[in-house]
Amino acid sequence: PDGTMWMVVSDTIYRYMTDNWAQWSYSDVGARYIWDIGSAGEIPWFLGTNMDYRQMALKYEDQFTAFTPTDCASIENLSGIFKGEGNNTYFGAPDGYVELNNNAWKRKFFVPLQGLPGSPNVIESDNAGNLWTATPYGISRLDGTTWINYLESTDGETLGSIDRLT
Repeated sequence: PDGTMWMVVSDTIYRYMTDNWAQWSYSDVGARYIWDIGSAGEIPWFLGTNMDYRQMALKYEDQFTAFTPTDCASIENLSGIFKGEGNNTYFGAPDGYVELNNNAWKRKFFVPLQGLPGSPNVIESDNAGNLWTATPYGISRLDGTTWINYLESTDGETLGSIDRLT
């Protein structure tokens, strides 16, 4: 809404905001590599590895704050970032997701018994707030209580393993 755009180029994080550029090197924020960028409402998040090659999540609220497996073991293997209800932030994780609420990290699991055709590769939300997950067999959408599975395209082509959603 405020015209801010974040990007990662080579080993630098850039922010464009109201005709002004700011930049931070990976070493400025303690990162070795960043592979994903997303937002939870107005808060930008970055997923990557720190200088010790451990996965980390970075958020920016006037300064960068890094979270590592020392803060929460569930930070390993995160994929996808999306805003939940209230101040909740969600991150896709193998077999479910990780919820951050008021600096408390909590791991949530989905299992095939709940209607998923396999373990999630990634989880995202759409503009309407629906949760979607990619599995080795296609994509699934949570309708509130039940997973609706889409394993084929409209012309009957098997979707197979999906690695990314946006």
